[in-house]
Amino acid sequence: MNDQKAMGFGRGMRTRLPAILNELFPAHNCSACSDPDSISRFLYSLPFDNKRPRERLCARCRFLENVVRVCVAKRILPLAHDLATCGEVRGAVSTQKNPLHPNQWGRIGWHSGGYFSDEFRFQSKDFRIFSLPGTPKPFSGMISKEPLRKVTPDSCIDDVRSWMDLCESSHDCLPSIPSSLPKRVIDVGSLAGPFVKLVESKDSLELYACLSHCWGDSRPPCLTTTKTIERNMWGIEWGLLPATFQDAIDFTRRLGIRFLWIDSICIIQDSTEDWQEQSSLMADIYGNAFVTLCATASASGDGGFYPPLHEYQHHCKIDVRGRYNRTFSVIVETDLEIGHIPSWNKSARVDGRENFPLLKRAWSFQERLLSPRLVHFMRGEVMWECFELASCQCSKTYPPRSFPGSSPFLEFNDKSQHKDLARVKPPVRNLHRGLFLDSQWKFIVQAYSGLHLTRETDKLPALSGIAKRERDRRNGEEYLAGLWRSTLYEELQWSAVISETMRPREKRCPSWSWAALNGSTSHDIYPGTCKVSSIREASVTLAGLDPTGAVSDGYIVITGPTAVVQYMGFDKHRPEIQRNGHTEPFQVDCKHDFDEHEPGKVRVGDSLTCLQICRLQSRDREWHESFDLILRVREAETGSNPLTYERVGCIRAKRSRVEEMDAHWHSKWPKRETLRIV
Repeated sequence: MNDQKAMGFGRGMRTRLPAILNELFPAHNCSACSDPDSISRFLYSLPFDNKRPRERLCARCRFLENVVRVCVAKRILPLAHDLATCGEVRGAVSTQKNPLHPNQWGRIGWHSGGYFSDEFRFQSKDFRIFSLPGTPKPFSGMISKEPLRKVTPDSCIDDVRSWMDLCESSHDCLPSIPSSLPKRVIDVGSLAGPFVKLVESKDSLELYACLSHCWGDSRPPCLTTTKTIERNMWGIEWGLLPATFQDAIDFTRRLGIRFLWIDSICIIQDSTEDWQEQSSLMADIYGNAFVTLCATASASGDGGFYPPLHEYQHHCKIDVRGRYNRTFSVIVETDLEIGHIPSWNKSARVDGRENFPLLKRAWSFQERLLSPRLVHFMRGEVMWECFELASCQCSKTYPPRSFPGSSPFLEFNDKSQHKDLARVKPPVRNLHRGLFLDSQWKFIVQAYSGLHLTRETDKLPALSGIAKRERDRRNGEEYLAGLWRSTLYEELQWSAVISETMRPREKRCPSWSWAALNGSTSHDIYPGTCKVSSIREASVTLAGLDPTGAVSDGYIVITGPTAVVQYMGFDKHRPEIQRNGHTEPFQVDCKHDFDEHEPGKVRVGDSLTCLQICRLQSRDREWHESFDLILRVREAETGSNPLTYERVGCIRAKRSRVEEMDAHWHSKWPKRETLRIV
């Protein structure tokens, strides 16, 4: 007790302690970071007024406000219009909270807007602030690092090794034990003995790495064909390897790994049989690799792992006043989207993926999803991804990123949501998790459907590895051209992004499959679906031996309410159909199907068939939406051949439209019919 009094911890001191803490740590009274709503969410927001500093800010928030003020004055951050003609400009600064390092700022967003001449103008830019190593920090949580520079093997190898060690020692990723090698692998030798050759593994157990890359237009002479396979097994000349292959081999050696798998060298390129066999094993090839090296920023094999910085990637040094009127020098980096991989939940159409050519490639989607560990080589830094962590050199550690279908508030990718797809052994399936993963397949398809393929026939093969893992999870359930038998009814309810979608030159899938189109498709998820049609039969004919690979044909037989409608053409870029005097817009699967200048296309005045699939019910049990397929006759009934239809569009009607369709169409459905759709 005497010791407490000596130290000043008497009753009076205890009553004054909160006030003293508020003086020492004013964040408790800060009008920005002490906001309960801000604390409970992923985003912290600081409103900004260019003319008047905000009152009652803690030292950290005041410093951030001063940074923005200097950056706006120096034109590093944009205003909605020129300062000289400024009326009233208001903005906001938002930054992600980092649960791993709560005292650090991650990506910071600047948003400026205002009304000028009755027109609202808005501009935004992401940026990051940090101090240089060895210089004073304005507060302890400030990140200290070097600015972005061109990546070299020496500048990133230590970070990659640290991530690998952390993953091996602390993460619940797939174990880093030797696995059965793929049928053929590249023996990269070592730094001491750099001899490269193709070898047949004979099921040896070894650690190996994989390469994920863009082919581009180049066809390097090192490709393995029936004519070059013997030569490649004797040895591959270094000069025959493109830059990306050379960098992959060099980095594999630096990691102390002996074997590397590269598709164009380890698969016989002119052998259909070998390609079908090996492409059907992609889930195991990438899933069993110790690490996958990704040439994420290179558009071809000539780009290598270490491209130069983008012309817009830059940083600048500014001096900002901090606490106690002390001036601190900090670095501001902008245009962060150029150097950081976009979230999985973002559409391939809008997420800035042009800065990462590999991420636009369909084959790389499953390579990235199935690999337990990945190293992305980008402009200015490398990034690490595993099932437990997403991290990059510029900020070291971030929260996990969102995956298809998960929270849009997180920047980085939570691969842990898809551990089950990467495991050979299917997990125990309970009702809640099973329903979640069933709907997750639709998000995977939505993220994948718009990605680029060099060969149109690869639409299903490029997803077959993920499909195999999903098939294991579903206990061997039948896979029907990109859809699953148990959820076929729900998965038929897709719609096309009509600005992008085209038909392939040769038919590769039945029209009811999303894989029948080139381009992005949308797969909305709705609870409370009421089925008004029933699927009687569903079947596909495989093009090869892979049950999750390409198909040559397929059909479904559905019984449901139908109505014959008339195609009325496009009204203001919106196609319409009519029945009983009521006109209804619909979504086409492919605009080219309605090109009147070509034979065999749908013309104005042609009859189409509307097949109602389901009605979507809200929680208050009122009808809110309906989904209908728009079909055209593919082949007329002749002899023993039944009448067949193909899908050309759909109607997804909202509440008011559903009521109108009920009044004019649905109440007058002539009959329920059984239709065969191919």
